Amino acid sequence: MVVVGGGATGLAAAFYLQHPDAAASGRADGLRVTVLEAAAHPGGSVQTLERRGCVIEAGPDSLLLRGEALRSLVRATDLAGRIVAPRSLSTYVYRSGKLHRFPAGTVLGVPARVLPFLRTRLVSPAGKLRALWDFLRRDVQMTGDEAVGTFLRRRLGDAVVDGLVAPLLEEIHNGDIDRMSLLATSPFFLKVRGAHRSLLFGARATLAARLGAGGADEDATRRAGPVSFAAGMQSLIEGIVAQLPSGTVHTHAAVQAITRCGDQYQVTVAGGAAIHADAVILAVPAPGARAILGLAEDFGPLGQASPRHTTLVTLGLRTDEIDPWLPGTGVLVPPTSGCTLSACSWSHLKWPHVAPPGQALLRCYVRDTDEGPTLRPPDDVIAERARQDLERILGIRVNPEFHVVTHCARGISSYAVGHLADVRQARSLVAARYPRVVLAGASYAGVAIPDCVEQGRTAARQAIAELESPGLAARHAAAGACVA
Repeated sequence: MVVVGGGATGLAAAFYLQHPDAAASGRADGLRVTVLEAAAHPGGSVQTLERRGCVIEAGPDSLLLRGEALRSLVRATDLAGRIVAPRSLSTYVYRSGKLHRFPAGTVLGVPARVLPFLRTRLVSPAGKLRALWDFLRRDVQMTGDEAVGTFLRRRLGDAVVDGLVAPLLEEIHNGDIDRMSLLATSPFFLKVRGAHRSLLFGARATLAARLGAGGADEDATRRAGPVSFAAGMQSLIEGIVAQLPSGTVHTHAAVQAITRCGDQYQVTVAGGAAIHADAVILAVPAPGARAILGLAEDFGPLGQASPRHTTLVTLGLRTDEIDPWLPGTGVLVPPTSGCTLSACSWSHLKWPHVAPPGQALLRCYVRDTDEGPTLRPPDDVIAERARQDLERILGIRVNPEFHVVTHCARGISSYAVGHLADVRQARSLVAARYPRVVLAGASYAGVAIPDCVEQGRTAARQAIAELESPGLAARHAAAGACVA
């Protein structure tokens, strides 16, 4: 068995292939798994750096402990005792040259509490009245996918969407809310609308359920939100690798092609090496999977849309220079601000483990311009623009002692309307032409770490089931020559 891609999805797949009981699948006795990762280290965008005693995340700085697949991994890697919760989650929005506190009691930006919603200046009085129409409106029956923005504007109006929902969801999904697939990115809204008819009632019920579920257990409540690990997010990656047999993961191993050899596959790695496998899990971005399989245009829209690029700038400063001016733990910066930043988090105030005393860390998210690596400014220029934006947002002088710029070339995919149909088309095509080749990863069914881990487990289950299908040994005996 070969797993192509050593990010969170691929490593989770390898773990569950080696631990079939945890995957609730069939037997995998004697199954040998090889993970091939093109980069110098496993983990994909999950990478933790160290600078002047600070913990700096090159990719995601937290995750939600949701889904049994991820919780099983955390237990297996002995990380449960090293979970770190954030100190505070109060956030601001930079709008019209001012900082406005994001109202408490929202669910994905949809108001769930009346008083904070009525007090916020991020929505006009007329916009608040318009949102109340959601209590009375009978929505049209959906017959297909539509944009998240289209759905929410119809229910809540432009003011609530632009003032509360868009700044949050566009930062989470790194995309335009008016192009983003409702079914692929935000089925929660459809679920609560169906259960409560009103999104506002649904958000209120959802918030009450969350608080009720953790009310008797302070630790459960604390961990219901985003968490990290005491030594950084890379601890999860290192923990998974440690659970795999020695020699399972190979880095600097870029896969160039997968060729059918009768009832097996030949996986060709850059440099000429070739590995034969009964099954393959392709846990790489969709365009890369299409190229490896040689499907050209047949792969559909997924094979043409490149994942978006993500740039992070971490600025290190002295706390006495910056802390008195920092409200909450971060700020969202809408595109209308004219800033290059889309958000900034005060990491040292949010996470107790990331900086020594006296050291401040500001984690800046740079807006994606789709300009490509050849046209992208040098890192020092990107860092300087981030510094200037922070001075503009905070209204003070920002004098960093150091900066760290990191790039996620494979970035976060932004799912367009019709995404789920595109995924079904791609998977059907691969299943027909390449049996026992499984597609998984952030290009398909969720970009967050819990989503990727769940996809890894699902891919492992599918691969094991297909390997154990009756007649595979007989087909091996009749296998012919390699064909493209």
